[in-house]
Formats: sequence, structure tokens, C-alpha cells
Amino acid sequence: MPFEGTPSVHAEGMVAQGAVEAGRDVVGRDQYNIKLLLQPEMLAGLEVVPDASVLRCYLDGLIDALTPLPLDRIDARASTDGEPLALDDVFEPLDTCLSIPEGLTLAQWFDPARQRSRSKAGRSGQALEEQKQRPVTALEALAHHRSLTLLGAAGGGKSTFGAWMLVMLARAWREESPTVLEGAWPHDALLPIRVTLRHFGASLAPSGTGTAELLWAFIADTLKCDGYELPVKYLKSVAIQRGALFLFDGLDECGTPAQCDQVLKAIEALERSLTGTKSRFLRTVRPNAWKGNPVASKGEYALAGLTEEQVDHFITRWYEAADRHGWSLRADPAVLVADLQQASRRHELRELAANPLLLTLMAALHTVDRLPDDRADLYREAVTLLLMRWDDKDERGAGASLRRLLDLPHFRIESLLPALEEVAYKTHEAKDEAVHEDRLRQGFEALFADAGDALRRAQTVVNYIVERTGLLSWDGDTQRPRRFEFPHRSFREYLAACHLTRQPDMASRCIALTRGAAEQWARWELVLILAARIAKPERGTMLAQALVESSAASSDAWTEADWQRVRLAGLQLQEIGAKDVQAEPYRRAMADRVVAVLMRGAFPGKPTGNGVPARLRARLGDVLGALDPRFDAENHYLPCGDDLGFVPIPGCDDLRFAQYPVTVAQFRAFVEDSGFKPSNRRCLTDPDHRPVRLVTYDEAREYCQWLTAKKCLPDGWRADLPEDHEEWEFAALGGSSRKLAHWWSGSADPERANCQATGIHDTSVVGCFPANGYGLYDMLGNVWEWSNAQKTVQSGREAVTVQLVYGGSWAFGSDRMNGSLYSAATPDVCDYNQGFRVVLRHCTNSNRGFPPARE
Repeated sequence: MPFEGTPSVHAEGMVAQGAVEAGRDVVGRDQYNIKLLLQPEMLAGLEVVPDASVLRCYLDGLIDALTPLPLDRIDARASTDGEPLALDDVFEPLDTCLSIPEGLTLAQWFDPARQRSRSKAGRSGQALEEQKQRPVTALEALAHHRSLTLLGAAGGGKSTFGAWMLVMLARAWREESPTVLEGAWPHDALLPIRVTLRHFGASLAPSGTGTAELLWAFIADTLKCDGYELPVKYLKSVAIQRGALFLFDGLDECGTPAQCDQVLKAIEALERSLTGTKSRFLRTVRPNAWKGNPVASKGEYALAGLTEEQVDHFITRWYEAADRHGWSLRADPAVLVADLQQASRRHELRELAANPLLLTLMAALHTVDRLPDDRADLYREAVTLLLMRWDDKDERGAGASLRRLLDLPHFRIESLLPALEEVAYKTHEAKDEAVHEDRLRQGFEALFADAGDALRRAQTVVNYIVERTGLLSWDGDTQRPRRFEFPHRSFREYLAACHLTRQPDMASRCIALTRGAAEQWARWELVLILAARIAKPERGTMLAQALVESSAASSDAWTEADWQRVRLAGLQLQEIGAKDVQAEPYRRAMADRVVAVLMRGAFPGKPTGNGVPARLRARLGDVLGALDPRFDAENHYLPCGDDLGFVPIPGCDDLRFAQYPVTVAQFRAFVEDSGFKPSNRRCLTDPDHRPVRLVTYDEAREYCQWLTAKKCLPDGWRADLPEDHEEWEFAALGGSSRKLAHWWSGSADPERANCQATGIHDTSVVGCFPANGYGLYDMLGNVWEWSNAQKTVQSGREAVTVQLVYGGSWAFGSDRMNGSLYSAATPDVCDYNQGFRVVLRHCTNSNRGFPPARE
């Protein structure tokens, strides 16, 4: 019942009446504290569910829909008579790419006062308690940010994390548990609501504005189609009173740019309409469809890949669950665990294992048979397992059931693949996220043109694939023709890539696909990358060369689109693999032309840069990988050349500085050769030629001792860290006057040093920024670098000895890019923005007496 009184407040269809108090319920002229006025019985016009069983049915249905693994048919094939695995069996909590100091919460980390204090930190740098770093989990980010945008690569686990959250909350609602997620979730058990954005985008009119009401109507219609009679007014009342978690899944799958814009506006409108409530929002999107790099302070986070420890844990849980569910395994579970863990560390599989979907594929295929070496083969084996081997226990082999249904005893199930690949390609080309039944049936009709009754047989094949193989499943929409979905979007992209490689004009088609808008690039990137691998090394390398040569004759006139085409060519070479690319002289020559152009774009040849923006240079540098000609894989990934990348310092004959900070590849060579175990295994997860980070001072010293012992350095020299401030500053200024803050004149320049203002928001491949006057790269920016210099500081009542670090980093403002500034850290710290650089010293000299920097 409404309170007595005349004032009333109206907001988005809600009305509250009664006396209000200025300064408490009313702020200013037209701002009202709606939350204080609205009580459950006062939500005028908002209905309640008449039967509590309806809500329980919805929650049970959500759990049943989201708990099975998306590749359950593969699991079932592997398990013979056992139960298929479920999400609970193997879900691995995911980390984001953001690291913060141990002991701090996200709320403390983002506290404005702390941020101001950090940006104004003096010569002593960060407080000691802030130096040990830890990754922020996806759950922690969702708990902190009211609206979280989660970026992840294909199969990176973003949708799976969203599904897991909904399942956890559905169980909490169903069981009326006061706490959920073992204390990691400080909020109530919110009502889980899932929105598949590709379906919502398809429901919108071609023109118009996305609104909250359109989104609510879509949610209600979806629930009704699924058989749940949950009135939209009830859902609104719950979102307002108790709160809901909305999963907006697939921002990159909404169709045209206009549809994507409509969808985003509708999401933002719904979020605004629930301001002041307990409701929270999770959006998922692929990185290549997101404008710019994610900014954590805005609730934008990129998912990190799985660490070796997480991979090992997943594999252990996989086989424990398989054994528990009664799977008939081909060996003892402990043997299979050890075998797969060892396989996941192979060079060709290490990166694949960091991707949750591909790791799941690896585990499923390893349970049955051998393990492929690359992701194209992983998809091929998965499709084969789903489509061709589903009933191979029949004595007549794969496809026996389909042959009986078709009454064609000699029909080969493999002959379905070309038609299925073409359907996947046309679906992708039409920007449809689901495969329409008519298109699928028409794709198979031509196979039976000579056998007669082609339409019926084609429909039989459609039904067989959907009902028996698990390669396609009905999306649940009741409209006709039906629409079907692959276990994951990347399956469609793989099959589309297969179709592309069957075309005689593959190269010209690929070039045409790269001439569209940015949205076109994002949509076709994985297809074109996989196509290069599927096409075999020679055709794939030719394709990469053709993409590079399709741009204007002079790279001086290239646009960003031209450089993006070069980047795609580099990704194709990466996918083919350095070993296959370089196996034949002709292939090697083609790849060298691509690499030469990548080098021109990624690495400026003069101090003023090369005209390519720093953010794009960093992306170009990342794709070089194993093809980067600057480093020698046969010599611990040190720079090529007789000097091994160590630069003499003028006026100091007994000192040489490394051109670059120590890279991930160089540190990995040390770890693998020596058997050393880093304190943080994430130090090896960045791309090979970025600077290694997350290493302690002692680990940096261990690397120096190992490098000296390998006898690969010039005679009479030993590896060490920079000794003191004077030594560092002299090298960092590169011969410039000491009166300058940088090695260049003028103000701080984010195009010459990777800092916060550069906008990369991460480390960059060494050498992407110009060298100073001595030929040293990244002396300012990218990562702080350990030194042997020490300082004693007070930490509470204790005096603590700290090591000095120099150079600033990507996470700090441009004012920290100063050769005279330093920070400090305790020796056991492994920081997300801290690495190290090696210097060489004459073994018989302590390196005193080098000239001071020029005044």
C-alpha cells in the first residue's frame, strides 16, 4: 500500500508515493533516492510469480542446460558406457591479465587516493607492501565491477566462466543458500539471467534504437519459448529488489555494425535503468572486435591463458572425473595424466594448452587416441570423432547407421565434409551465427542427385548430424526452418577455412576478405589464419606472401589497413610453424619477404620512429615469434652476431650493455637447460620476444650465473646486472646531456618509450621503440629493470634492504620515463612490470672509473 502524502517519484515505469525528506530522499531539484522509497509491497504493477515451482523449474532448466560440457558427445564416445563429464568436473578458475599487489583488494587498488599517491611516488618508488604481485581472477573482477566486460580469444573461456557463474547462482537460489562461491562473492545470490546476444541482435529491426524495453521483451520471449512462464514484470521486480546477474554473451556475434550498436545501446539502457540496485552485468567479447585495449579501471579485462599449474590441475581433474564416472580408459589414469601433462609442455602444444577449449579438445582426444600437434589438426580430429567415429563400434565401421538410413550401402560418410564446409563458409559469409536448416539440407542434396529421392535423403543426413553426432545441435528456437549451432563458434570457422582451401582462387578470395571494414577483419581473422595451416606449408606460405604484396608498392604510403594485412600474414606464418616454413628454400624465401616487411613495420630504424604508431608496431612485433631473425634459437635465443647483442659503452672498455632486456625466450632457455624452477611460472607465458617479467632479483642473478657458465660469452667476460645509479644513467641517456630527462630532447614522448600514455597497456616486444644514442632499446619504459644497487629504507619499525630498479614501465606515466629516476623493491618481489637487463663485465675488473654522463 502506498504511504499517505502527495509527493510521488516516477522512474522507468515505477511509481512510489509518500512523504520524502529533502537532502535524504530528494537531492537537488530532480534527483531522488529511489532505493529508499521502494519496498517489495510498493512496487506498483510489478507482479509476483503465482507458483514458486515455475521459478524452480527455470533454475533447474538453466543448470541442466549449462552444466554439460559443450563437447559432451566427444566425452560420451570416449567414455563408452560411462557418464559424460560436466562443467563441475573440470572447470578451472580463470585469471585476468591484470596483476595487483598482494594483500590489496581491487577496491583498495582502484582507490583514487592510492592511485594519486602511486602516480606522485618519489624516488623511492612503490611502498614495500605493494610490490609482491598476484593476478586478479575473473570472479574477483566481476565481484568488484557492477558491469564487467570480459575479453577472451576464441575458446578462451569467457562464455564458460559466465555459464559457471550462472550455474553457481542458480544453485544458490534453488537451495536458498545465504552464501555462494565459498566467500569469494561478497554479494547476494543474484537471479541468473542469460542473454545470447546473437539471437537478440537478429530479433531487432534493421533500423531503430536499442532500448531496455526491447531487451526485457527479448528475455521474456526467450523464456517463454523455452517453456518458462516468468512474466517480465516479475523479472524486473526481482532485479530491483534482490538483484540479478545478467550474462550478455557474445558482443562480437551480433551481426552488422548497426546491429552491434543497437545491442550495445540496449544493454547500456538496461544497466542504467537498474542503477542503485544490486544487479550486476557481465559482457563477453573477442579482443579483435573490441575497440582499443581493455582498461581495467573501466571494468574491461582480458582473460589470461592457463598457466602450467592450471593446465596440470585441469588434466588431473579430467582423468579423476573420467575414472569416477566409470569411463573405460585405455591405461591407468595416473599414467594418462602424466602423459598428457608432458605432452602439453611440448613446444608445438604449449600455447594450445593455455586455451581452455583447445585443452578440453586435447584431453578428449588424448582419452581416445593420439594427440595432434596443432590446433587445425585438433579441430579436424574433433570433427572426425564427432562425425565419422560416433558409431564405429558397429562391425561395419564409421557411418554404418547412416548408410542403413539412406539405404546406400556404399555411401562414405567422409563425403559429407565438403558440403558441410561450404555450408559453414556461406553461413559465416552471410554473418549468420546459426546454420539454417534449409541451407544445410540444400548443401547435401547434390550428393544424392544420382541416387534419387535427393530431398528426403538430404533431410535424413541433416537429422542424423543433429540427432546423432553432436556436431550440430538445435538452438531451441521454435521458428521454421530450424537453426543449428556448432559446439563452439570456432568449429564453424575451422570448417569455413577448410572450404576456402578447396578453392583454386584461394589467395584472391583471402585478399578480398581483408579489404573490408574493421568488422570484416575481426570476423574472418581466425578463418584466414587456419586456412594457411590447412592449405599445407607451401600454399599457406604463398598466401601469406600474397597478402603482403597486395598492398601499395611503397610501404611509406601504407595505411593502417595495409599494416593489418601484414600482421595477418605474420599470424599465418606463425600458424604454419617456423619449422615447416623454413623446411624448403622456396618457402623460406617467401617467408623472408613477409618477415622483412614485418620488421620494417615493427622496429623503427631511426630515433624519430618509422611512421607506424607504437600500438600497431607492438602488434606487428608480437606476430614475428619464432621467425624473428634478430635472435639465434641455437644459442639460447641471444641476439645474432658476434657481439651477441652486447653494446660497448663509450669511454668504458670493461663494460657492455645488452641491447634489449632479457626476453621470455632467453629466460625459458635458461629454465629448460638448467632445470631451474621460477617462483612464478607465469614469467614464461608472454610472447617469446617480450621482456621477461615476474622474476625476482635472485632469479635474475641466477640467469646471469648460468649465462656465464655456458661459455657462450666472449672470453674474459661475465654476465651481471647494472651496478649502480651512475652506471645506469650513463647508459640510459645514450650520450645525451645529463640536463635532459630522456635520451631525446623535448618533452616525454609515448612514441619513443612504452608507458601508460602509449596506450598499449602491456609489455611490448623488445625493440618496438627507437634505440638511444648507444644503440640500446627500452632503457626507458616497457619494464623496470633490476640492478645490484641497494638502499636501506624503513618499513614500519624495521630497516629493510631493497634493490633499486630503473627505467620505468608500461604501467607508469610518461613523467617516470626519466634516466635519473629509480624505484625500489625487496629482492623476493616478482612484479608484473619488472624484468632485467644483462651487462657484461671484464672478469678481472670491477668496472670502476667510467666517465660521468655529459653535462
